[in-house]
Amino acid sequence: MTWFGRVLLQLHFLGVFPPLVALLWQDRFARFTGRSPSASERALLGIATWLAYTLDGLWDVRGAGEGREGLPRRHRFLLRHQGGLVVASLLLLAVGLGLSTQLSMAHLLAAGLASGAVLAYLLLAQAAPRVMRGWFPRELSVGLFFGVAVGLFTLRDMGRDLPALLAFALLCAANGVAISLDEEAEDRLRGDVTFATAHGRLGKVLRRVLHPLLLVLGGGLLVQGGLGVGIWGAGGLGASLGLASVLLGLVPWLVRNRGLRPAAYDLALCAPLLVWVFFKTT
Repeated sequence: MTWFGRVLLQLHFLGVFPPLVALLWQDRFARFTGRSPSASERALLGIATWLAYTLDGLWDVRGAGEGREGLPRRHRFLLRHQGGLVVASLLLLAVGLGLSTQLSMAHLLAAGLASGAVLAYLLLAQAAPRVMRGWFPRELSVGLFFGVAVGLFTLRDMGRDLPALLAFALLCAANGVAISLDEEAEDRLRGDVTFATAHGRLGKVLRRVLHPLLLVLGGGLLVQGGLGVGIWGAGGLGASLGLASVLLGLVPWLVRNRGLRPAAYDLALCAPLLVWVFFKTT
């Protein structure tokens, strides 16, 4: 494995990509809607996203032994460092609670409801995984969470902004579905409930069409966004959605090492950063 691959894996293990993705897309949507979040709102988004991702992983590995066979590499990393991650989570939670006092009452209520919904889903999914993750797949729920989190401090016009947020949520869900399809065999051996293991027939169809569909739809959006036309041409949003979709579609061909693919899929969602560099839409 190259040095870049090793760095990518470590960033994936540490949970760097989920908050980075959320913050990059929050900035992109802010440029699209014209509602710029404050520094506190940006920090809260990053903290909340990292906490949700990390605590969900720590909950997954509770009670597992250090040498338990079949655990994913990230879960083995969490086991080795769970003490430090718990301390970091508590510190960040305290910082987040302090920052939340600077929110307006409306945003505080919305953030509280969103956080409560995420916590309720995580608890129910852990208590009854086959029921919850079968009816409400984690991959789709994660996409919805990202859409709500990014839109919380940027949404202005429901009619104009909501379709774009839904497109972003679907893109995040496609990211999760692609990862679950890649890891289906290992997940079945461990008895994990994912989109691929719970919806086998649909998974077989998506295995054939998901990545080509991402390439086609993403290519169309990328062209429109690059030209600054279309409903999401403002603020580089269309180019960001298109480029992220294309990169997600290319991952199986660009990354042959399956162990690297979850990190590569997450990295593909950082497309707004590339749009900022190459298309100069800031």
